[in-house]
Amino acid sequence: MLTALLITYGLSSIRRSYSLTSSLLDFVYFYGDGRSPFAEVELQNLVAQQPYDISAHLVVPAVEANYALGNFMATLTIVAPSNKTMAHIRRPALVLPPSSSHLSFLYSKPGTVDLHIPLLYSFEADTTRATARIELGRIDQWRSLGNGAGRELSVSSASLRGLVVHEGFRGIITRFPTISAIAASGIFFFIGFVILASCLLPALQWHFPEDETPEKGAAEKTVRSSRRRFQFEVDSRSARRPKTPRRSQSETSHRSFKGEEIVADIPPATFGTTTPLRRRRSRGCVTLLSRTRSGSISRSDRTNEYRWIQSH
Repeated sequence: MLTALLITYGLSSIRRSYSLTSSLLDFVYFYGDGRSPFAEVELQNLVAQQPYDISAHLVVPAVEANYALGNFMATLTIVAPSNKTMAHIRRPALVLPPSSSHLSFLYSKPGTVDLHIPLLYSFEADTTRATARIELGRIDQWRSLGNGAGRELSVSSASLRGLVVHEGFRGIITRFPTISAIAASGIFFFIGFVILASCLLPALQWHFPEDETPEKGAAEKTVRSSRRRFQFEVDSRSARRPKTPRRSQSETSHRSFKGEEIVADIPPATFGTTTPLRRRRSRGCVTLLSRTRSGSISRSDRTNEYRWIQSH
């Protein structure tokens, strides 16, 4: 909503910037014999070959004399600096009593009537400067009618306004600013939504069961079955593995000890030799000493083996 208001304000600013308003406030009326009041004003900063809609805006007192005037004529004549008449138009007008609306004080001053008289449509000037002459009232020279009401129009203020007539897209904005603002807001939000969707949709992946191909479904089923088979084999192996109790270190060491028969090969005595024979230490003795140092056999076993070695 805020965007629509901003766009509306921008379009109204564009419309005001392309409008021409030649202020003729406080007309100076020159009275002559048998002539209606008139005034002349210089139109400056015109654009050559640019169409204008020219109208007169009058603020007249809400008095009975203006109501009794009836229909009167508004005459506009535009003359170039070379004294060439570029346009001459006459339009009828009528002053009506103000409406009794409760909101009438918002758009008009109390005791006055606003009168808008369209004069020229799509007027194109040949030069950038011109002189406009406007006349208001009747020229039939009737000075009184009925109760003696005058045949002249009483005017509080007057202005001559010119609005640039655009064509194409500018013309649509100028003639329909509110509708153009709403349409521009809708286009703005639509483009923003499209850009946002184009940025977010690639990051989202939508998967539906009906979109999956048969090959892809078969491959996924094969992977799932292989995983289940592997898990089943692991579970069965762990279930078949026997649970053996832990043995103490002394019992294991005692059972692992294995005796070995000692065979002593003693050569026969040879006569005539003077070299004494040395007795080789048996392997069982060496094993006994090593195990005794390591402390892997009990004390009783150690004593029995020692006696056995001595006896041999």
